[in-house]
Amino acid sequence: MKYARYALIILITLIAIWPVYWLIMGSFQDFGGVFTFASTIFPSNMHLRNYEGVLSSEYTLRWIWNSARTIVLQCVLTLAIVAPAGMAFGLYEFKFKKVIFWSFIVVIMVPGSAFLIGKLLMARRLGITNTWWAGFVPVLFYPVGIFFFRNFVEDLPQEILDSARIDGAGELRILSRIILPLCKQVVGVVLLFTALAAFNNYLWQSIVLQRIELKTLLVGMVIQMQSIALLFGQDVDPVGLRMAAGVILLIPNLAIFIFFNKKFIKDLKLGGLTK
Repeated sequence: MKYARYALIILITLIAIWPVYWLIMGSFQDFGGVFTFASTIFPSNMHLRNYEGVLSSEYTLRWIWNSARTIVLQCVLTLAIVAPAGMAFGLYEFKFKKVIFWSFIVVIMVPGSAFLIGKLLMARRLGITNTWWAGFVPVLFYPVGIFFFRNFVEDLPQEILDSARIDGAGELRILSRIILPLCKQVVGVVLLFTALAAFNNYLWQSIVLQRIELKTLLVGMVIQMQSIALLFGQDVDPVGLRMAAGVILLIPNLAIFIFFNKKFIKDLKLGGLTK
């Protein structure tokens, strides 16, 4: 029975790993080779032309910088919004508190594309249209983060907060010195989801970032693949290019997950989130 479980685990692991392996190997293949190397585990006709193609743009480094800047700023600003909001909903009583809170939560159930026009109008009103600020400012609202913080703050011992107030600490200091250090796992979850969303938000960034030098890495890679396909036609393998771009885009996603897993998620104890 024990060996059967091991065999099942190995089988499931291989099934999960195979698409990633196919993606990596296919990114090194000749025209059409993506669909012919399945008969051998180690293809012989491997090359770097697909990577040279997707990385050949003069704006590649700028796109990487734009993505990094967007991730950092969106994470910092999102945390600056959801942490105080979660604290307010978890600790204080005010008029229409439940109505406002559940109005925020209902937003989770609506597809993000339904808010595109409203976000575009917001960007225009703020005067940030076609600037790099437009890539993340209108998408900072993260109701799931508010929900996480509110649930965690509600369970904090009130005596700790009262002691801090007696010692003269203001609400901002209580948030920064007590609540955030105590709920670092929640901070990690919010930052992880926000960072991944910031990097992979293709639809919004492709709409609002029109100038080529403002593109993020994901949007820039798509444009670069389209340009190569139009320029060289049948001389390049569009599938191989897509796979090379997929491998390049997979690396930041893995790096983000590994970083936050090491820093925060290892000891996560968020009840229902881990069930």
